[in-house]
Amino acid sequence: MSIRHAAFTKAVLALALLALPHLATAQTVRYLVVPLVLAPSQIDCVPTAINQAGEIVGYCNAGSLDSLAVVWRNGAAEPLGRLPNGVYSKAQAINSTGTIVGEGDTKDLIGKAIVQRNGQWLEIDGSGGSYQSAQAITDAGVIFGRFSSAGHPGIETEDPVFWVFDPDHDRYNRFDLPKAAGTPSTGFSGASVFAVSRFGIAAGGVSTDLVGNRAAVWMNDAASTLVVLATPSDRSSALAFAVSDDGRTAGWAFSGVQPPAPLVDRAVMWLNDAGRTLVDIGTLPGDAWSRAFGINSAGQVVGASYDLANVPRGFIFQNGALSELSALLDPSSAGWTIGETAGINNDGIIIATGRLNGEFHPVKLVPIEVPGDITPPIITLPARITAEATNSTGAVVLFDVSASDAIDGVVPVICNPLSGSTFALGTTTVNCTASDAAGNQATAAFAVMVQDTTGPVITVPSNITVEANGPVAVNFVVSAVDSVDGVVAVVCIPPSGALFPLGSTTVTCVAADARGNSATGSFVTLVQRPAGAADTTAPVLTLPATIRAKGTATGAVVTYTATAVDNVDGEVAVTCTPPSGSLFAKGKTTVNCAATDSSGNIAGGSFVVQVTGSGKT
Repeated sequence: MSIRHAAFTKAVLALALLALPHLATAQTVRYLVVPLVLAPSQIDCVPTAINQAGEIVGYCNAGSLDSLAVVWRNGAAEPLGRLPNGVYSKAQAINSTGTIVGEGDTKDLIGKAIVQRNGQWLEIDGSGGSYQSAQAITDAGVIFGRFSSAGHPGIETEDPVFWVFDPDHDRYNRFDLPKAAGTPSTGFSGASVFAVSRFGIAAGGVSTDLVGNRAAVWMNDAASTLVVLATPSDRSSALAFAVSDDGRTAGWAFSGVQPPAPLVDRAVMWLNDAGRTLVDIGTLPGDAWSRAFGINSAGQVVGASYDLANVPRGFIFQNGALSELSALLDPSSAGWTIGETAGINNDGIIIATGRLNGEFHPVKLVPIEVPGDITPPIITLPARITAEATNSTGAVVLFDVSASDAIDGVVPVICNPLSGSTFALGTTTVNCTASDAAGNQATAAFAVMVQDTTGPVITVPSNITVEANGPVAVNFVVSAVDSVDGVVAVVCIPPSGALFPLGSTTVTCVAADARGNSATGSFVTLVQRPAGAADTTAPVLTLPATIRAKGTATGAVVTYTATAVDNVDGEVAVTCTPPSGSLFAKGKTTVNCAATDSSGNIAGGSFVVQVTGSGKT
């Protein structure tokens, strides 16, 4: 059994007992900004790591040669000092027991791997090398980092290593981690470790002639098995910078050019499934490049997204969505903007840098659950819609609906029936539903009434002219079509086939649908004699039957009506003798009538008026 494997036996077993990660519930999570106090006489402090107890390490005087390692415990900042004669120190990691590791020098600015013991920094590795750095530490106290022998020609530049404490000799022993196949023994290549989980899964990068610059993880098995991770197809290189306790990793992919050139750094993560699936995190809207710096066992990834001027905006990637941290701050933290993040623990506490009123601060972001969203969206519906039927199935009806949520803004609305559906004649209720991200659901309804108020379209012939010497039967065709009922019956007066007299006759036609909507149409039928034909037909007289009246000794005044109709002239005058209104003597009197048309054709007829006495004189 290897030394490292022995050190990890308990840690491997502990994976089965790994506490469930902090997961966001249905409640809304916001972040409270807690500024980290500055170490005495220090400026520009930045956090680098946080453990499960909430202890944070980092360094001050960032960007200067004389940086100073610092730890934040219980809200207080504690400077950690430097190695004897050292110019700088940086705290890079802290485990759950509070052991801190990092990097420092002994006046020559050449990095040494260092560990805090008994309140002071100690060199981990005294075996030499041109550069060392302790980057991470497990809960079992195994330290991971980088060791370089570039000062010795003919030896590779950098090795991924881990150090295990040897209590028998009171020292740390260094062991190499595997490097990718094809790593040359000379030249600037090798591998680096940047992070380790509490239980010993390491993450970093390898550089070889065969695979190029690739992200990698080293498993916590006896062989420290190296797994080279996939790189996005549009990038040539990648680096794993963070690893969760359950083996998920995060970092960035790049193309060997410096930001903000095109196709540069883009935040990515690798899942802990069998294929180590690559997930492209991308950038915040409007930004050019991004990097991921931390990941926890809930799969929450934190990092920063940068614009073309390299101004950072802190982000969190969770549940497949990328969000700007500044937009997730609690109202009590209004005014803060979050820049680069450095890590996140399993309780979801994030360490980062931020600005308030333009001033730079190291901060931690504490997730707080605000009262859950219990308010459903508000649905905006049209008023009752009335549409005219276009066919027997009804009408296609379009409508607009929308919904707005106080938290989520505009949310989709689902209606049944859908807009654009065919609605049957009558009234149909449209039921609409909208839900927000918290699952609050709103329902609303409105009515669509499809009616038929349009009469049929009636088709009549053009005016008809017929030549005849007298009344003649005239046939014609009329029709009517309704948009809903289809073909409907038409009634015409006079009907087709009726006898039409000489002259003009207006034919009026009516059609109605099943709902009583009607339409009318008309045309004129003209019956005329053929050119040059003479009128030899006399008018037709209409006379009363025998009239009986009682009168006095002198007789009785009798009135009557006599008419005559000519097939050409129409109604013509009738002359009767004695005329209507005359005094008729007692007894029978024959009344003779005659009518003459314009062609001189005479019709004659008579009737009798019989006057009887009344017995009075």
